[in-house]
Amino acid sequence: MAEPQSRALLEALRPRFEGPVPLAVYVRRPEEGMLERFLVQELACATAEFRIVARAPARALLLYLADAPQGFTFALEQGSPEDLALEGDPQGRVVRAGSGWSVTGL
Repeated sequence: MAEPQSRALLEALRPRFEGPVPLAVYVRRPEEGMLERFLVQELACATAEFRIVARAPARALLLYLADAPQGFTFALEQGSPEDLALEGDPQGRVVRAGSGWSVTGL
């Protein structure tokens, strides 16, 4: 999420929160009719800006991932557990770039 494109999406939503923003990560599998929690426990990778949570609280950033060739697509939106959606338009794509990852446009 440190790449310019994904960082811009995060920063656009950041002012709506006080303190570290809760970030919940889900994997969309529409062909299987499934929305899966990607992380089932909170991680120690919290920063002053964001903290990854296992369950979305009343207000959180929801990061959706979906399989794509050589990587995955992502979408980021503000919401709550009631707002979770199996369908949605991707906002960016993450692909393998050597030993790391790179964010590209769609």
